[in-house]
Amino acid sequence: ILPDMRYSRIFFTPTDDDTLEQDIIHCFGDASMRTYDEIKECLLYADITQIRQVCSYSSQLVWADDETYALTDRIRFSKSDIDRALDTISQDIERQGFSVFQRIDVSESMEWNTDVPEAAVREALYVKHLSSLYTKNRSIITLPGVPLTAPMIMMEHCKSLRETTLSDLQAYEEELTDRTTYSLYAAYETMIRVDRDRFVNPDT
Repeated sequence: ILPDMRYSRIFFTPTDDDTLEQDIIHCFGDASMRTYDEIKECLLYADITQIRQVCSYSSQLVWADDETYALTDRIRFSKSDIDRALDTISQDIERQGFSVFQRIDVSESMEWNTDVPEAAVREALYVKHLSSLYTKNRSIITLPGVPLTAPMIMMEHCKSLRETTLSDLQAYEEELTDRTTYSLYAAYETMIRVDRDRFVNPDT
């Protein structure tokens, strides 16, 4: 019926350049951020699942808050923040083989993006200025091809200790991930629990 159209499994478009991602970006208008519901109101043909999927993998959008994304190109960065991030990550990797996402300082850039959450500004800076040089696995930043994860780092950290407490491990993990998901697992995998909060190295 329409042989000149471009077809995919769930929609068709006039050209290959017309994508749901581009339509979502157009929904932002002059705004820096949009919620899923606001995007859905603009795109009657797309269901919310499609919108979520595209927002989650698009490099032009960064997570800002619950069900809310910011447009990467609308976020401005200070040169000082960019240079400091490059120096910090380079030095961290040279010293210990990895850096941490939370180490990216965007304090100056926040003055230019007062309506955007800090997490979104930090993610956008990584996408625009660091992602071509480094790989990010959740909160862990490494050189490309280095398969380091937070659980692996936690276990290596435990192996380097003669003894520790669960609270100390959790404090260390919060520096890595802002969470305390892996501390107990890493301790049980590499150390011996001697009381409620204390672990010791089995070789001690």
